[in-house]
Amino acid sequence: MILTITLIELRSPWKYFTLASNYLKIMKQAKNASCISLKSTGFWTTFYTMTLWESPEAMKNFARSGPHLEAMKISAAIAKEIRTLSIGSNSLLSWKEAKEKLQSSGKILKF
Repeated sequence: MILTITLIELRSPWKYFTLASNYLKIMKQAKNASCISLKSTGFWTTFYTMTLWESPEAMKNFARSGPHLEAMKISAAIAKEIRTLSIGSNSLLSWKEAKEKLQSSGKILKF
């Protein structure tokens, strides 16, 4: 299984409305895909998601289609930074551990 942790740092609090609109569609997409488990947290301009997938292929198929793909296309307009990390895992991590791993080993995209 593969665990993906993502951080989205918004450009401003006003971008939350665009994020929230897309988030609902993406979570529905994930639940209909091969996502085993998911959770999210965040406040103000900093938001995290954590998803557990059956395989890297399932995760890639999700990321490259539907609402997630559409959200990726507008990510530069709403985010100033996105961090992602995908690791092998059989379960979700605690938020503390996930944030530490993301900070130390995550791939960083700055806009």
